Amino acid sequence: MEKCSIIWLAFGPLNPLPLVNSVLEVEEQQNFPVYVSGKELEEFENKRPFSYTAWNILVGSFLGFCDRPYMPMNDPRPLIMKYLERFSAENNEKMIGLIMNVSDHLREVNGNWTSRQVLLNYLELDVDHSVIMNNLLVDTWECLKQADDSNFEKILLEFYALAKKANENQIQLLSKEWFDYAFAVTLVYLDINKIKYDENINTYLDKIPNDIARGHIIKVLHSRKFETYLL
Repeated sequence: MEKCSIIWLAFGPLNPLPLVNSVLEVEEQQNFPVYVSGKELEEFENKRPFSYTAWNILVGSFLGFCDRPYMPMNDPRPLIMKYLERFSAENNEKMIGLIMNVSDHLREVNGNWTSRQVLLNYLELDVDHSVIMNNLLVDTWECLKQADDSNFEKILLEFYALAKKANENQIQLLSKEWFDYAFAVTLVYLDINKIKYDENINTYLDKIPNDIARGHIIKVLHSRKFETYLL
């Protein structure tokens, strides 16, 4: 997977934000998040000039929406929203289509941590989370597999909170069996670590059609020692 980063560059009256077929004029100079990855990131880190396109600006908009650089600056979100609305209108594509394209690209090129961050940021942009919920849950679970001891429980609790918000209509048919399994494993972790939860764990264990997988989960539950091989 390629490393990537957000770079905050200054745009203004003499340096407008590029779109695919035009530009977005910026009345006052303001910093804006730009996504760089691979060769562009290497050029930036070696203090060489690097190129960027409207794609870098689009991805940076989604990836940097909730980011705050360590520099004094105005709130960038109004300008980011203006850019996304203009990009959406110019390319005749709804915002949800843009976010799905961006997250799919980042998942393939930069990994689940990056695509997950974009989808989390989208929760701040739109109240309708139904379309992205399936991908966000899968990304979060994949991140959980890669988590170390310092952030494992934090990511698992984030998965639990997201999963509680999801309904069956938001889980794609091909992911339904996986979701029931993942949620049951999550409840086992909560139970073993004496973290409060509201669900009946047996209800979710009964939903798992694979007898071997269900048996592994029950064995771990009875042992009172969580095993990451369940992931």
